[in-house]
Amino acid sequence: MNDPETVSECLNKVTIAGNHLLTLINDILDISKVESGMMRLNPSSFSLDRSIASIEDMIRPQLFEKHLEYTGNYSDLPCRYITSDELRVNQILINLLTNSIKYTKPGGRVSLTIREELIPENKNTVRLIFIVEDTGIGMSEEFQKTMYDSFSRATNSQINKIQGSGLGLAIVKQMVELMNGSIDCLSKPGTGTRFTVTLEFPIAETPPETASDSEGSNVDISGMHVLVAEDNDLNWEIIATMLAEYGVKCSRSENGQECVDMLTSSKDGDYDAVLMDVQMPIMNGKEATIIIRQNDREYIRSIPIAAMTADAFAEDVQACLDCGMDGHISKPVNIQRVLQFLNKVKDNRIHNNSQKEVII
Repeated sequence: MNDPETVSECLNKVTIAGNHLLTLINDILDISKVESGMMRLNPSSFSLDRSIASIEDMIRPQLFEKHLEYTGNYSDLPCRYITSDELRVNQILINLLTNSIKYTKPGGRVSLTIREELIPENKNTVRLIFIVEDTGIGMSEEFQKTMYDSFSRATNSQINKIQGSGLGLAIVKQMVELMNGSIDCLSKPGTGTRFTVTLEFPIAETPPETASDSEGSNVDISGMHVLVAEDNDLNWEIIATMLAEYGVKCSRSENGQECVDMLTSSKDGDYDAVLMDVQMPIMNGKEATIIIRQNDREYIRSIPIAAMTADAFAEDVQACLDCGMDGHISKPVNIQRVLQFLNKVKDNRIHNNSQKEVII
């Protein structure tokens, strides 16, 4: 305990292990939901450019850590806006790209290519071909026969040292089939792997709202006052402590009704935003949000609200947005997601619930 360097190293290992466990649990839940027939797609129009940029932001630290060269080839797509479940499309690409990064040695290459084919018999639909290619360790023909099975991993001295659950490709296969698409693989040991996913999407009639040019701005959020609706003492302590490090003051309500009451009795400007748990006693977060959005006072009616909840399936996210929330942050809380939301609030880019920010 008296050796800060050792404590820091141990905390880092705890974080890595915790994130791996969280990924495993989420993957198992996804697989279970698809196999039980309970998985539902939530289509909406979105910008393909913005979605790919977000994915690349997520994988960039992993590429940098392994000194991998990355190439994105998708600049000449005529249709920039499509209608689909953006979360699930992203899930397919993220799983394929992180797999490529994971099984490519330092100094290797990873690429994402997107090609577009118009469908003559249906001018309102576009066929997109996603190709994820790497110069990694490749896969044997024998393993490729079972690679889409849950918990399936090749076994050799190289792979055994790489952290993984064997669920990534199973989830990709399930999601592609859920979207009535196809997936093909070309791979040989020692020569790399190429996955080709083909999906068809309705072309979005009108471009969705896009974030302002200051999307990535890092606004000073010190001095902000956030109302946190959270019934769990430990969860409250964690978020309050984390935000205090950035100079953000937090007040707590222990259920949805108390949250409504605290806002109702507040003066205009007392709170800058609300972080809303969903599963709470007396009144849940969605019910509280609906009441808040119907308030007579403009300040209360338009206050930015983000769900902060363990309900993290796509349909849960959509339900939060449908009831009037402006964003969704899944638990366990990633402080960067919270800061991203508060940055937008401080920068006046979330107001009157007009721009819903899906932060997951």
